[in-house]
Amino acid sequence: MAVTAVRAAAEQLPFRTGSIDAVVAAQSFHWFADAAVDEIHRVLAPGAPLALYWNIRQAMTARGQFVQALAQLEDLITDAYPHSTPRQQSGEWRVPLDASRLFAPLRKTVIPSVWGGSLDTCTDGVMSVSGIASRSEADQAEIRREVRRLLRLAAAELGQDSSATLRLPCEEQVWLTAALR
Repeated sequence: MAVTAVRAAAEQLPFRTGSIDAVVAAQSFHWFADAAVDEIHRVLAPGAPLALYWNIRQAMTARGQFVQALAQLEDLITDAYPHSTPRQQSGEWRVPLDASRLFAPLRKTVIPSVWGGSLDTCTDGVMSVSGIASRSEADQAEIRREVRRLLRLAAAELGQDSSATLRLPCEEQVWLTAALR
């Protein structure tokens, strides 16, 4: 099976109507949901799936342990965004899908998982989220120090050595629907 990568905006796809067998959006649909629902539906074959994926950091481990430092880290990330910024966590990305009536009801699958790596890798991952990456260098330096402090605290709460590979709780969310005709 041949796969061709095409660079295009989700709201203006360069494909024939009904010619696509599946659309997958990873870590991104909340950014273009309003503008792209009709266009995604147009290019999908009847009954073809739309799969939406997010990797969501968690403050609760799969064993039910609440990690205060990870909750504080999420608060720091949330506070970095202007209130008008689309976020997966708000669920507002569902509104255009549900309102369009062009897709079957969404089905959600949650898979407990971990995110991690070295302290530097985890810090860089947090620093790459758009609400932080768009900040001034001075703001980023201050946020980086706080992220590292919180990751060290999280490691301690989880009984991990912050100088080794961190394994932090997250969940993989997969939302599936299909194009109706």
